[in-house]
Amino acid sequence: MFIFRKFIRITFIILVLFFIKINLSFANQKISEIIIKGNLRVDNETILAFISIAEGSEYTSQNINLALKELYKTGFFETVEVSDDNNIITILVEENPILNLIGFEGNKRFDDEILAEVISLKKNQIFSRNLISEAVTKIIELYKTQGRFGTTIIPKIVELEGKRVDLVFEINEGPLYTVRNISFIGNKIFSDRRLKEIITTKQTAWWRFITTSDNYNQDRLEIDVSKLREFYFTRGFIKFNVLKKQGNLLPDKSGFSILFLLNEGKRYKISSIKVVSKLDDLPNINFRNLIPVNDNDWYNVKKLEKGISNINSSLADKGFAFSKIIPEFNIDEENASIELILNISQGSKNFVEFIDITGNSRTLDSVIRREIQLVEGDPFNRLKIKRSEKNIRNLGFFKNVKVNIEPGSKPNQANLNIDVEEQATGDVSLGIAYSTFDEFSTQFGISEKNFLGRGQRAKFSLSLSDSRQNFAVGLTQPYLFNRNLTGSFDLFNNTLTDTSADQRTKSLGFTSSAGFSSANDFYHNFSYTLQNIETENLDSNDNKISTDGGKVLSSAGYRISKDTRDNRFNPASGFYYSLSEQYAGLGGDVNYLSSILRGSYYHKYDYVDLVVGISGEYGNIEGVDENVSKSNRFFLGGRKVRGFDSSGIGPRVTENSSASAVGGNNYYAGRVALRSGIGFPSETGIQWTIFTDFGSLWGVDDTIDNYAISTDQKELRMSFGYGFQWETPIGPLTFTWADAIKKESYDQLQKFEFRLGSTF
Repeated sequence: MFIFRKFIRITFIILVLFFIKINLSFANQKISEIIIKGNLRVDNETILAFISIAEGSEYTSQNINLALKELYKTGFFETVEVSDDNNIITILVEENPILNLIGFEGNKRFDDEILAEVISLKKNQIFSRNLISEAVTKIIELYKTQGRFGTTIIPKIVELEGKRVDLVFEINEGPLYTVRNISFIGNKIFSDRRLKEIITTKQTAWWRFITTSDNYNQDRLEIDVSKLREFYFTRGFIKFNVLKKQGNLLPDKSGFSILFLLNEGKRYKISSIKVVSKLDDLPNINFRNLIPVNDNDWYNVKKLEKGISNINSSLADKGFAFSKIIPEFNIDEENASIELILNISQGSKNFVEFIDITGNSRTLDSVIRREIQLVEGDPFNRLKIKRSEKNIRNLGFFKNVKVNIEPGSKPNQANLNIDVEEQATGDVSLGIAYSTFDEFSTQFGISEKNFLGRGQRAKFSLSLSDSRQNFAVGLTQPYLFNRNLTGSFDLFNNTLTDTSADQRTKSLGFTSSAGFSSANDFYHNFSYTLQNIETENLDSNDNKISTDGGKVLSSAGYRISKDTRDNRFNPASGFYYSLSEQYAGLGGDVNYLSSILRGSYYHKYDYVDLVVGISGEYGNIEGVDENVSKSNRFFLGGRKVRGFDSSGIGPRVTENSSASAVGGNNYYAGRVALRSGIGFPSETGIQWTIFTDFGSLWGVDDTIDNYAISTDQKELRMSFGYGFQWETPIGPLTFTWADAIKKESYDQLQKFEFRLGSTF
């Protein structure tokens, strides 16, 4: 037994020594040469650069396997084989082919260009088979967004000479699955019908061919959950939750049924709101009035956020830019009430480290950056950030603007990320109107608000009718000379033919202007206009209306304005007012002084898609040592007082049925309008408006011989009307109808106007 154990021990030692010797011998082996074969496009030096072994490197199985992985990782090779002969390494590769062509067959829902953008494959790219499955997945996901869940795709590879391939995706789009039914469980306060109005997913209906909101989309359900939470959180349900959201294919496969399982929870009211401040030298601000929530109101998270924002803005205006407001909630479960305490303290002073702008592919960074009221290194100021966001939004270049505040590299630094979503900024419009004076007239206009991505505004307009031919072209340069200065230049050529008066008036000239902003958001604009005005009789034997002949008008103007509207193109809140003065007499043949005062106010009612707008203006012109001629007087109607022709209101020649407007030295006009989308699903993009317009034009100081003129002393005109605007796929379509409910017998009327625009 002893002898056997001794034998085993000796044998084990011998084997260990043997393997150590083998490994030591192997470890001492070096790669003497590396030979590469099979490569056609990728040269030897490039391949050697990819691998971590070289001539003279230690020969180990680990090094060889690592080299294999490194070559496969490049994506250049379909197969790689490594062999050795007396420490000579031979690498045999087979290169992946090059994509010669990418094609699609059977696709009707999406164009080839759209599908090509979705997949990551490009022409002349190195082709790898594992990229096919990724491309197929992306195309299928795209079709799912359009409600097509049965889409199948067969990729076909056509091998060509020279290691090139054509890749064709055969697409069977499958049926369109729409949402046939939406139901809610757990809602006690609000009906299914009310909740269906909140979410973005809609049940199928005959008119939804213009939208895709009734197509089943699983991702859209996440948005719907957010919409439901926002709806309940603004109505006192602070513990609301969506327990389940589910879409099920109906048994007959005609579409999907969607179910939301809700837990509303209790509804809480605000019992009281207190504002506690720890600021030194607290400014005299009534904080409570800045919070749009009353005691005993339902808790509303949006109104609370609005109140906090109002307090922050007021404190910033008073020099407390770095205050911090922390809400504290004391919940009384028994009475379902909340005591809200807003704690104001001095926050730490932070600085802007970096400003990053993303999402702009067309608009230059400099165009956006110049609207930002902060630069790198400035103290962090939320009020200025809010104003900057408003400035960028008011450019009209972007569909959406988001300003995100992110931590900087140091605790006292913050980064601003401004993410924009660009939209079409070019507009083409075609308008048709009918009036008792012109009958049918047409208007054509083209404009670009962001010319060449530099923020410049270019416009061209042409208006044609039996009596009017108006032409205008202009260019506006914001931040002229890289300063807070806006410059513009406009050329115009207008002709007005008045057959009733046997008269034609032509005006040719230009207007140049420069404007800048000052403290408290006031805007100042200075302008100069030079034009030649010619008035001629169509009938040389008829002198019933005195003509201006040829006169040169040289005038300077000044306008001061303030604009707090949330959106200057489609305002829902805020106000605008301006005062304009113009003096003609800087040379030329005409001398007068005119003044125009304008104002407007907009308010949107909470929880209701309803905007109330009120506007008004007043104008006066007085001759300086001379009477005001017809070509320089005010005319009223058209868009200022709808229901009347553009010059349909005011004093006119009354000796024939086709009464000719002579204008007036004074006017006022106003409007009260309601705008809403109530009654139309939001995805249709349809809004309606009802309005009443009113105004008057009076005062003629020119000597008028040989013809009778109506006496028109501040006689009120009024109209009532309605209109629709539809954001169609090709641009906005507007229709306005108005009826004059208070008028004079000699007024000229315009019942409706139709306008179709397109964007580019």
